[in-house]
Amino acid sequence: TGRKIGGGHERDVIYFLDTSNKEASFLVDSSSSAFQWHLRLGHPSFPKLRLLRPKISSTTSIQCEACQLGKHSRTSFSSSQSQSSQNLFDLVHVNVWTLEA
Repeated sequence: TGRKIGGGHERDVIYFLDTSNKEASFLVDSSSSAFQWHLRLGHPSFPKLRLLRPKISSTTSIQCEACQLGKHSRTSFSSSQSQSSQNLFDLVHVNVWTLEA
């Protein structure tokens, strides 16, 4: 909206917010969903999210794809069926790309 809600100052490449304006200090988007708060706060568990933000909706679980993927373990690589090289230059990798004018 372009409306200024606060101010601050810079010192040694760090920006500090001016907290003397109490109205700006307590601005909160209370209409945000639990999932939006989950994303904003770095994917905390729902009980931790309720501690930080008690007035969020009473959703008992958050379905977050990133959190589910983070809990998975990777499978190990299958063992190679090819024989390893025994002598120098048995296996050579060559870059075949050329630059054309």
